[in-house]
Amino acid sequence: MLSKTQYTILFTIMYMLGIIAFFKECEVLFSILILFVTIFLLFKHKISKIFALIMVATFISGILYTDYKMKDDDLLKSVAPTDAILEGKVTSIPTGTHADKTKFFVTVSKIETNGTTFTTNSKTYITIADAKENYKKIKIGDDIRLNAKLRIPQTNTNPSQFSYQNYLKNFNTFTTAYVTKSGWEIINSPQEPKWKFIQNLNKLRQKIITQHNKILTSPNIEILGGIVFGHNAINPPEDVRDNFIHSGLMHILAASGLNVALIFGIWFFIFSKLKVPYRLGISTGILLIILYTLMTGLGPPVLRAALMLTFALIGKLLNRDADNIALLLLVAAIILIYNPGFLFDVGFQLSFTVTLGLLMFCPIIAEKTKQIPQIIAGSIYVPLIAQIIVAPIQMYYFNNFATYSIFANILSMPFVSIISFLGFTSSIMAMIPKFPSFIITGFDYILNPTISILIRISEFFANLPNALLTTTQCSPLQICIYYFIIVTIFIGLKNSFSKKVIIFLITSVILLMGTTISPKNSNLEALFFNVGNADSFLIKTPNNKNIIIDTAHPPYPGGYSQAKAIIYEYLKDNGIKEIDYLIITHYDADHAGGAIELMKLVKINNLILNPIKDSSTLAFEIPQFAKEKKINLIYPQNGQTLMKYKDGNVTLFQTQNTKIDSNESSLVTLISKNNNHILFTGDAEIETIEKLNLPVNIDILKIGHHGADKTINKNFLENKKVKLSILSTGPSAYNHPSPTTVKDLQSSNSLILRTDVDNAIKVVITNKNIQTFSFDNKKWKHFKNF
Repeated sequence: MLSKTQYTILFTIMYMLGIIAFFKECEVLFSILILFVTIFLLFKHKISKIFALIMVATFISGILYTDYKMKDDDLLKSVAPTDAILEGKVTSIPTGTHADKTKFFVTVSKIETNGTTFTTNSKTYITIADAKENYKKIKIGDDIRLNAKLRIPQTNTNPSQFSYQNYLKNFNTFTTAYVTKSGWEIINSPQEPKWKFIQNLNKLRQKIITQHNKILTSPNIEILGGIVFGHNAINPPEDVRDNFIHSGLMHILAASGLNVALIFGIWFFIFSKLKVPYRLGISTGILLIILYTLMTGLGPPVLRAALMLTFALIGKLLNRDADNIALLLLVAAIILIYNPGFLFDVGFQLSFTVTLGLLMFCPIIAEKTKQIPQIIAGSIYVPLIAQIIVAPIQMYYFNNFATYSIFANILSMPFVSIISFLGFTSSIMAMIPKFPSFIITGFDYILNPTISILIRISEFFANLPNALLTTTQCSPLQICIYYFIIVTIFIGLKNSFSKKVIIFLITSVILLMGTTISPKNSNLEALFFNVGNADSFLIKTPNNKNIIIDTAHPPYPGGYSQAKAIIYEYLKDNGIKEIDYLIITHYDADHAGGAIELMKLVKINNLILNPIKDSSTLAFEIPQFAKEKKINLIYPQNGQTLMKYKDGNVTLFQTQNTKIDSNESSLVTLISKNNNHILFTGDAEIETIEKLNLPVNIDILKIGHHGADKTINKNFLENKKVKLSILSTGPSAYNHPSPTTVKDLQSSNSLILRTDVDNAIKVVITNKNIQTFSFDNKKWKHFKNF
């Protein structure tokens, strides 16, 4: 029969599987799998019939409880988008960003919109623009009134695009609200004891940071704030933050379980040396953990570690030892009962898996390296195990791998220990009225050079060659196989590498390697990104060359460009490390706006630019930047063949229009396979397109200028036998597409797809047919074959 720890593991896994089944909408599939597993365990006499029923009931409870806890909408979502006056309570610590924006959650109690007032209890995520230092006036717990633009968050309408909507849904939040710098006012300070306590605690935290700021300046004060008080204390400068990311030390800047363990460990070590009674040391340690957790703002990593350590210490007080793995799973279950959505929070996943990995492997490795001083051995194998455990999650979410992370963590650990303990100890001193300030100042004189050394470590490793490798996104299947390999190694190390274990291990490694093989094909594939009222397309030719036509809008102030948030994310996820040809049809911002950023992010072999003279800023900056990057520039002639392959070619047309800054000067691209043709028209109108030397049939037509007037007519659609017309369009002041264009398209025999309706669109031309797909939230939905 199974042990108590194994029972705890099974129960927690069943509950987690119930949550996953609910969110992924695969309850039936998971139910069948669990049924098979249960029957297998019963057949092997590993569990009793009663336990089998309890196990299945736990799975079903996970589904039902998640359905109960996680809402699909609320009142605010039902009235959005709208301009409204919101009244409610600030329920998270306001944080400033590098773009002078302030962000925080508000639980709204009253909303006024369109002359109607509603009462509610719904959360929204607030962004105040141009806040600068004003955000410090807003405190957690305050009652606030906001003149806001209430909006539904952006979802992922493109593959690999981050879904802000799904992210906020994990926190039962379904709207965002945007406020100007003068569009808010504090109504009242908190009256409820709970919020009074939390606000006073946060004020105390800010007071402590201000005290440290007398000696510590930027970026040292931000690093101390991050290590001691969590990521929402103060944001570090962007270049420092990038260095910590590239060196694999970013986790240090967010208070975590590591800080909890260090603070308690040093505290208990000092108490033991002072011969303080054991129970008093444990009891004060628990109080210290609770105080630290509250001051960090109850972040999931700190909360998880604090709960686990507190339960373990209470067990010590009661003279009962707890199994650490079972304890971790119990804490995870408690957190997921509070909010099942945390299971899909990357911070929770990283924290939980790393801790589980350390609990599994550290005792085994410690036993096998006991001849080496543990302070040396531990400083090596702890970051090594953590990096191995975290690697697939890091590649899944961030598409990167910090090459020197292990070495950076080994070197930084002593300094993090000093900063964590001295920073928190001096913070406690600062809380004591009339405590001699020179003692705190003395601590800061020790902390200042220590933090500077830590910054230098991150800077050194971040600037080494290939410090941060860009990786393809792991699939869920690959992650499961990877962790199955980890568990198999754990079993082998703990017991022995029997013949069966070795066979499982070899089979799993071969299977994992097999999943990384993606066979090349000779299809012509075109991906039409949904970039709003703009253009950007990725083409894979039959000879496996990659072409991008246009790069959508430039970055918005304080935000990412579509080239980075949509195009580059897709390239990373799919392992596309270079673009053979980047074609800029003309220099309008909705076509060329992301070109420079894309050239910064991806290797571009050839840049094809419009030869027509243009006086715009982008027309000067794009070729200038390309020359600095030593990218080959091509100014094509009309009808120039860019590329030939076995069953087709890529041809460029320069529309010969002499107007400066005119849409009519757009480059037009014709891509062919097996006498099937796709035509990309830029912003050219139909009068210009009809003059081009085009083939008798155009199977797929990208309508010019987002469907504006005069971009198409019924005669062209019928004469060229257009099977599929695609509109790359979205909300704008121009109200594209025009009713005339839509009417002409609807009166033809052509299938019409629109990026503003059907999301991203994919066309695949095989040797047999033409396949069309539209992107539906998380997967491609087959549309029609021709």
